[in-house]
Amino acid sequence: MKTPNQQVLNFIERANNILCLTQEKPTKDGAAGLLAFQVLLDSLKKKSTLVCHGSLSEKLRFLPGYTFVTTEIPGSNELSIRIKNIVNTDISTKSTDFTEITLKPQNGKLDPKDIEIVPKMADFDLIVVIDSPDLESLGSVFTDQAELFSQVPIIQISADPSHDVFGRVSLYEPEKSSACEIIANLFTNLTLTPEQKETLSTILLTGIVSATGSFLQKNTTPSALESASKLQQDGARQSDIIENLFKKKSLKTLKLWGKILSQLEVDPVHKIAWSVLTKNDFNTTKATIYDIDDVTDNLLRFTYGSEICTLICETNENTFVQIRTNNPGINMLDLQKEFGGSTVKDGLDMTLNNQSASVVKEKLLSLLAQFQETRLNLTPDTPVVAQTITMKKETATPLDFKMTSKPKAGTPTAPKEIPFRKV
Repeated sequence: MKTPNQQVLNFIERANNILCLTQEKPTKDGAAGLLAFQVLLDSLKKKSTLVCHGSLSEKLRFLPGYTFVTTEIPGSNELSIRIKNIVNTDISTKSTDFTEITLKPQNGKLDPKDIEIVPKMADFDLIVVIDSPDLESLGSVFTDQAELFSQVPIIQISADPSHDVFGRVSLYEPEKSSACEIIANLFTNLTLTPEQKETLSTILLTGIVSATGSFLQKNTTPSALESASKLQQDGARQSDIIENLFKKKSLKTLKLWGKILSQLEVDPVHKIAWSVLTKNDFNTTKATIYDIDDVTDNLLRFTYGSEICTLICETNENTFVQIRTNNPGINMLDLQKEFGGSTVKDGLDMTLNNQSASVVKEKLLSLLAQFQETRLNLTPDTPVVAQTITMKKETATPLDFKMTSKPKAGTPTAPKEIPFRKV
């Protein structure tokens, strides 16, 4: 029996036009996986289309192929007319407002119930879904092309333990650090030009580095380090990766960081931390939700006394919530049962309509407190006590003495009293 890797390679070998997708709220790992697949398929002379219904992180713009990713499946705005009869058509333009199509059945009578208008099915013979919790998380590219996904073979690639298993072939490997690590191991015997090898290695290492937090997070495995070492040997530009992922910060992102940190609060009893961005914060910084990036993960890493961190972002359209944890004992599925939303690595993302940030904050903190009280065996209804993270301001202590006479140059004069206050 063939291994899943062998099955995937066989499907790719037989396919001619391959659709590659990642979730609507893409991770850097999933986005890098898309770009890596294009390099691989190009080397195999396969036609490919990259689609993500959401926006990729600006931090990945340095990667080749970034601008090739589209938000819709090409031709998805086209419609097909299905008729349960053989007809002749006569198309005429009656005015500038509409086009009239006359249908003449060759046999019998044509009933309006026999006519169905459906989205035109795109011409793909293989679908590759990278780092998506499920098909629904692809967004409208899935719901608008449901027939395509029901008829074309699907390959799943994911390393996230919270993701569903789906597809004709599933490379679901939660013991791996990332989808990019899985892809790196999939094409080990592929012949590439030096330029292709360098490009592919840089893209894949970007995915691994982002997924592991530069090899600091708990999903950093020996196999991840081994893959990273191999990719560096193949020419991955590590300095470019570190510069773009961790060092470069846009002015908008820095302004948002300032807002978030100034409003960061911690409850050390329930071990939760939170911050809120309002519509006014986004308007004054001229930033969008996409400028936040991985700020919640960084807050959690460096906020002492918390194991759950949440960021509440109120925009003009809705309120977006990120929940992250650094405790492997906290099951994301348990949190999802409480709050809903979609699971991501070490957390949840939620989009709430018609609810202000203040209302969401009150409800969320109450639910998080109850969740932690059960986990930590705290007394039920223990009050949430917020501690604001602030820098202590130091004030200078004035000296308690006056010079009685001007000293001569070069001759120090001791004060009558030592200028220290008694404790």
